[in-house]
Amino acid sequence: MIQITRDGLPGYVASTGEVINIADAYQDSRFNRNIDKISGYRTKSVLCVPVKYEGSIMAVALVVNKKGLPQFSYADQVMFQAFAAYAGASLRNARWFRLATQAQEKSTAMLKIAHSLATEQLDGDRLVAHIMDRAREITKADRCSLFVVDTEKKILEAHFSATTKVQMPLNAGIAGHVATTGQVVNIPDAYEDPRFNRDIDKVTGYRTNSILCMPVIYEGNVVAVAQLVNKLEGPRFTHEDEDVFTTFSTYAAVTLRNAKMYALAKREQQKSEIMLTMAHTLSSAELDADNLPFIIMSHARRLTNADQSALFLVNPNKKYLEAQIGNGLRLQVPVGSGVAGYVASTGETLNIPDAYADDRFDAEVDRKSGYKTKSLLCMPVKYENNIVAVAQLMNKISPDSNLPQPFTKDDEDMFVTFSSYAALALRNCHEHVALVHAKRKIDVLVGVLAKLSRTNIRRLDEIIENIMLGAQELLAADRCAVFIVDRERHELYSKVALKTGGKIIRFRMDQGIAGEVARTSKTLNITDAYADSRFNKDIDKQMGFVTKSVLTSPIIHEGNVVAVIQMLNKQSDDQVFTSEDEELLEYFSMFAGITLANAKLMEFVLGASWEAMKLMSTTQDPPQAVTREYALNIPSPQSQSRRPRSPSQVLSTALDPKRCFYLRHLELTEEECRLVKTVDFNLHIYKDGVDHMQERCIPLLLHLFQDIGCVKYLEVDLDILCRFLMRACSLYRSVPYHNWYHAVDVTQTMYLLLKSIDPLDMLSPLEKYVLMVASVVHDVDHMGLNNSFHFKAETPMGILSNSAGSMSVLEVHHCNLAIEILSDQSTNAFHSLSRNDRIFAYKTMVNCILGTDMAKHNQILNLFATFPHWEQDEDREGHKNVVLQMLLKSADISNVLKPFEVARLWALAVTEEFYTQGDLEKRRGLEVLPMYDREKANLAQGQVGFIDFLAMKQFQTMANWSPYLQWTIDACMSNRQRWKDLVVS
Repeated sequence: MIQITRDGLPGYVASTGEVINIADAYQDSRFNRNIDKISGYRTKSVLCVPVKYEGSIMAVALVVNKKGLPQFSYADQVMFQAFAAYAGASLRNARWFRLATQAQEKSTAMLKIAHSLATEQLDGDRLVAHIMDRAREITKADRCSLFVVDTEKKILEAHFSATTKVQMPLNAGIAGHVATTGQVVNIPDAYEDPRFNRDIDKVTGYRTNSILCMPVIYEGNVVAVAQLVNKLEGPRFTHEDEDVFTTFSTYAAVTLRNAKMYALAKREQQKSEIMLTMAHTLSSAELDADNLPFIIMSHARRLTNADQSALFLVNPNKKYLEAQIGNGLRLQVPVGSGVAGYVASTGETLNIPDAYADDRFDAEVDRKSGYKTKSLLCMPVKYENNIVAVAQLMNKISPDSNLPQPFTKDDEDMFVTFSSYAALALRNCHEHVALVHAKRKIDVLVGVLAKLSRTNIRRLDEIIENIMLGAQELLAADRCAVFIVDRERHELYSKVALKTGGKIIRFRMDQGIAGEVARTSKTLNITDAYADSRFNKDIDKQMGFVTKSVLTSPIIHEGNVVAVIQMLNKQSDDQVFTSEDEELLEYFSMFAGITLANAKLMEFVLGASWEAMKLMSTTQDPPQAVTREYALNIPSPQSQSRRPRSPSQVLSTALDPKRCFYLRHLELTEEECRLVKTVDFNLHIYKDGVDHMQERCIPLLLHLFQDIGCVKYLEVDLDILCRFLMRACSLYRSVPYHNWYHAVDVTQTMYLLLKSIDPLDMLSPLEKYVLMVASVVHDVDHMGLNNSFHFKAETPMGILSNSAGSMSVLEVHHCNLAIEILSDQSTNAFHSLSRNDRIFAYKTMVNCILGTDMAKHNQILNLFATFPHWEQDEDREGHKNVVLQMLLKSADISNVLKPFEVARLWALAVTEEFYTQGDLEKRRGLEVLPMYDREKANLAQGQVGFIDFLAMKQFQTMANWSPYLQWTIDACMSNRQRWKDLVVS
């Protein structure tokens, strides 16, 4: 077969459709003599006609050298043309048959290929190799490479064989061009195309000629690129090859997509199995704070194919992170420093392909551990939006090459799910440890408090010794000392330090560690006493002891340091006191401070009583000898009848059970029950009424206690609650204002305030109950004289408080009596509470009552004013103590909220009490303030001033905190206007 160009006679006929009939071919310039030269034949006459079918030239028929004649005749021409017509139809049929046969062959081949792809296992590498083999087969190519597109990483994963694959940029080379454009590239000569990289041939020793590079498309997106090299049957790849591969690529694309989905599903299954295993392990593992991070991170490494890992726990003070890595190396990283510190401070995820190229990475850790970090994934572990830890994974290992590679977005997504399990496990562990520590604290504290409660309060030395024994047991210290503050001499002293042989230790407050703690009120934790210049070595010499570690904490009562407790030599491996020890000692010191202050108070009172009786005995005729023991005797019945009973006498008197039963079951009217729960309630009807009206106050209070919802919830015995109210009532004095009815009024207002803020759901039943109890006893045994009078007149209570460093004379007295009432089981309103709730109730009650001291008013009010609205407050629990104080303070000055006629009677009562104090101050020659002088004060002006400078600021601040208390502003402003009108008139 000879291929002829369009230049010769056949070419001319094919292009023009004309018939050529010539006698001598050599005389015609269109004749190509080279054909004769090749064949060795001599062409003379030529007849050449087109072969047509339906007007289209399908071929050219040519005959040469008419036998016996110099040229073909016209008849030959006509006959040959007729023959060509029949030949055209036959050729058309033959072509159709050939195309149909080829189509059938292609369909059969494609069906076989589709079947082979469908039945091939969806394993990535094997499937790719199978696709490459089939592509070579259908295009008759020598070699085939498949480039799988990874749009997430923006790379091509090039597969050259079943075992050889590399990664390359998405836009690299010819394959990159096809991947990014979706265009077909058919190159006859690769070396003529600038996109071809000849270096590959140099490395492999292979010669690339023709290239066919085609996209594999799924749903409009290029998922892979097939590169076919060196057509085996011909110099180049044809359009037919392109068409064949396009059809093939449809099946290949679906198969690749299925394989990818299969791989994702398999990965998800593996991930789920790891998650379930981890969840089971964490739920069944012991909550060991040391082992839990290793358990968590071992699962994290499996999940992400990481080589190494570390879990940095956020320290409770959120200033540093702590982790243990390989080789037992422990790390402390400041928040904000290094990769982990950066993640802890920002909450961002860091995925670093090359750790040493990132400035935040600390290479010193690698040098210490002997490890080489390459890729790094660092993510926060959050619980309730708070970062509790930072997980750091190092060197992701490829399962194929076993070499480090960067972490992927999939790794990040998987770890987000994983971290929720990890955070919960860490939180549970933290809560478990906290509960263990809390139980230990409570057990020891309750034990110490039990000892202190059984200790005679008159024996200060015994109380101090029990305090030291309790602290020594609590902190596992070798020795303990309590140094009492002697402010008159500006000294610290102790004669009952444990293991001192009873020797008295006394030194100035400007000396030593204890002296600094007494001056600064700050705890000091010293790991090496002899390396600290503040430590006094002479004491060791005096005691024959060697001090190593020292933990010293102030014992504070009412804001003043009353003593210093010092622990020596922690009984542990490193003999160092921890931050937990500091917290425990400070917590313990709070209780010790109350007990120590009470003991000092009793010591002073007893001493003062003895001195007073001794002085009185010298005025008798004849003088009587008075001993200290005699001074402590209980007065005789005759002396009791001549003067009001003291609180101790009242407390020692049994309550009448019949009276209790009567009050407990006294029926209230529906109107009473309705009015007592409103601001319109008029207590003066009961206060100034006959006896049968006055006695109804206790049933009214019982009704309020029950209606607030806490009695039933806390399972309070109503008989005990009734006796508690009876006892409190009996301890209030008959003074003009601060009497039992003031306590009832404050409790009723507290009920109104609690009901107003109920929609906030901010207080627990226990907190509501404690506020109601505190309202009842907040002014118990008030003498009608304020704190200032006790200091100016130098009453025994004033002298005692001044010596103890407390300015809250009355408030401390109220707290002591309240605790006395609650110490009697028959009147213990806290009887149904658990041990933890009881401790909370006592602390909260004392804190709230002490907060009613007007000397502290501005301090508490200004602090509360900085709090945001309750709904927006992110530190609600941290602010709760001040909120409770503010509620009791608001109830305490709530007379101005009542209807004017009710508020006016309260104003008259409090003014009369002020005048009574002023009269007493005049008789004693003391300074009298204008508002206490009945000759100068003006009731209306005084009430306007009280509202403007105290009440309005209090209630406006409360209303700013919660709009549910706006009614207090409206009521206050209404009464102010009424008083203002009286001033003007």
